[in-house]
Amino acid sequence: VGSGQYQSAMALACATKINTLLTKGQLSQGQLVSDEATGFIEDTKPTRGVVASDIAILVRTGTEANLVKQQLAKQGIASVYLSNRQSIFSAAIVSDIWRVLCAIVEPNNARAIRSAMATQLMAQSIIELDKLNNDERLWQQLVDQFNYYQQRWQKVGVLAMLREFLHQQHIPSQLLGLVDGERQLTDLLHLGEILQQQSLEIVGEHALMHWLSDQIHNQQGDVQEQQLRLESDKNLVQIVTIHKSKGLEYNLVFLPFICSIRKAKDAIYHEDDQTIVDLNNSDDALSAADKERLAEDLRLFYVAITRAIHHVWLGFAPLKNGKANKAGTTDLHASAVGYLYLGNEVTNKDDLTTKLDAIAAQHSFINTIAPPDEALEPYQAIVEDEGEMQARSFKGKIENNYWITSYSALSKTTHHSKNSNVDASLESFDIDWEAALEKVNDDSNSDNNIEDESNALTIFNFPRGAHAGTFLHTLFEEIDFTIASGDLLREKVMELLTASEFDECWCDVLIDLVSNVLDCPLSHGNLMSGLHPDFALRQLAMKDKQVEMEFFMPLSTLDCDDVNNVLTKHDPLSKKAQPLAFSKVQGMLKGFIDLVFVSEGKYYVLDYKSNHLGDTAQDYETQSMTDVMIDHRYDFQYQLYSLALHRLLRSRLPNYDYEQHFGGAFYLFLRGMDKNEQNEEEKGRGIFYNRPSQSFIDELDNLFSHDALSQGDQVEPIVTTEQGAVT
Repeated sequence: VGSGQYQSAMALACATKINTLLTKGQLSQGQLVSDEATGFIEDTKPTRGVVASDIAILVRTGTEANLVKQQLAKQGIASVYLSNRQSIFSAAIVSDIWRVLCAIVEPNNARAIRSAMATQLMAQSIIELDKLNNDERLWQQLVDQFNYYQQRWQKVGVLAMLREFLHQQHIPSQLLGLVDGERQLTDLLHLGEILQQQSLEIVGEHALMHWLSDQIHNQQGDVQEQQLRLESDKNLVQIVTIHKSKGLEYNLVFLPFICSIRKAKDAIYHEDDQTIVDLNNSDDALSAADKERLAEDLRLFYVAITRAIHHVWLGFAPLKNGKANKAGTTDLHASAVGYLYLGNEVTNKDDLTTKLDAIAAQHSFINTIAPPDEALEPYQAIVEDEGEMQARSFKGKIENNYWITSYSALSKTTHHSKNSNVDASLESFDIDWEAALEKVNDDSNSDNNIEDESNALTIFNFPRGAHAGTFLHTLFEEIDFTIASGDLLREKVMELLTASEFDECWCDVLIDLVSNVLDCPLSHGNLMSGLHPDFALRQLAMKDKQVEMEFFMPLSTLDCDDVNNVLTKHDPLSKKAQPLAFSKVQGMLKGFIDLVFVSEGKYYVLDYKSNHLGDTAQDYETQSMTDVMIDHRYDFQYQLYSLALHRLLRSRLPNYDYEQHFGGAFYLFLRGMDKNEQNEEEKGRGIFYNRPSQSFIDELDNLFSHDALSQGDQVEPIVTTEQGAVT
């Protein structure tokens, strides 16, 4: 037999045998010793029927996997291919989805709608399709439906629209009625997720459809996001490559294509630890290459044959590559299993049958079975009667007095009564009108100002407002402090300026700003911080810092009066500030810390402030910064950040001690920092530092989590980090 005939026959034989096993397993005829059968006498060990998950089919290629999977499906047996590296865009259902989406994009295109309705996905009968051609009212309803889906796509996005489409058209129930329906539904949902993700980068439905068309014609199965997902992990027959099966065990193993031969076509082999490539493909070189191929096949055969715990089936056949000859000789000796049984002996069909029968006669555990000529009736799983099903009634209590809030929401000082129904999480939507108005004025005068500023551009007249602040934060987030200089720094600054609405004439000003901030010693006037007197941010390697550290900190029921009492008790700045006035809140406190860094064993929080305090360096003295800290309630911000870092360090550092490990909080007013200041009193301009006392942090910690602590639980923040040492 040739290779194609061999594979077809063995795929059928494999599926038919599995059909028989599963059917007998349900009838208490195909039995395995139970997994729990330990400590029993041999004759009394409990048994159970064979189920699909007991069975593994080992193959070499995806083509072999598809052959046997198709034969299993024809006999009503569900299977899963565990080594599938195909692209999602090669799935059969993708072309159907393409046609449906084309009709949604162009809902008035009659041809596109007819093409969509004729797909297997829509499962319309010939009669139903014919009605669309003759019933004008039915056709108009269909057009209205596709118009509706187009509007939903534009309003809520492609994924939400697709899910609504699936629900309304009853697609899941229709697909799950098919043998491979679970595979198709998985592919459909996977494709929806990919389209939704891509829609964030591609504007417009037509552009997205053009992208999908390109992917269908240029599949990339090596891209992990595009690889087919496993459709199920339930009780299914497993199909897996021999390579991937290494180290695993299965109760019953089928090797239907074990005689397949793939002789070496290129004269590439190894000799004395050297790789030799014979470009002439001489007979000796090809023989050496094929010998190495056989050695690898023998290793794979060893892996395959030792995966079975109880039983293994091998698909033997007198396989012949190419044209048959009069002697009827086979190429079986060139395969691993043929080499083990026959050595180098060239045999024919009759000799092979004789040899296999002789081996079976010598060993009681070996049998030879002729492959079946035709498939059995589709396998029918016996479904136990579960009686009348009833929905369970929910008797629990849903806690709806729970929010995710933030410093911005809690720091509002507009008074609310204690019985106010205003949600603290909603207060964060208040608009900073002062900053917004300042931004509008900057924008309206930008054309006039640019000429004046070009004569004397300084960081003091750099644009103000929320957009400028975001830009400066981004600048310090994306640079590596240790190498932020010269051409690298200029290239980065120009890149960010190009991506923003700011003119490139600010490049030199921003380069000077970065240099001032990174090289200005932070410890001047703040010797209590524990930093070395010459310490500057430029000394921080990537491993010593964490940029934009996000945290979620659990809150018990929090009352603003209790918080105000603790703050004014411990922090002089809070005592001078207007009291906080948020409503009672419980749930989670979310925040982002601009920078967390470690130096000489101490951990610090740092926040960048782009506030404009004036047009001279004198406007950024300690008193001016303190006034701003009080006015904007930045004191409450560094208190929250300190608490979050304290909780993190407590849960991560062995033998953590607040006094030893927590360094404090720095607030850098970027416009006021100057590394070249010579006067000792002026070197601290733009740098604000505070370190809350341990008693303050402990009391604040108890206040934020007293409910949980009263129950003996230790509440820690949930922290997300991406890089650096603080994990």
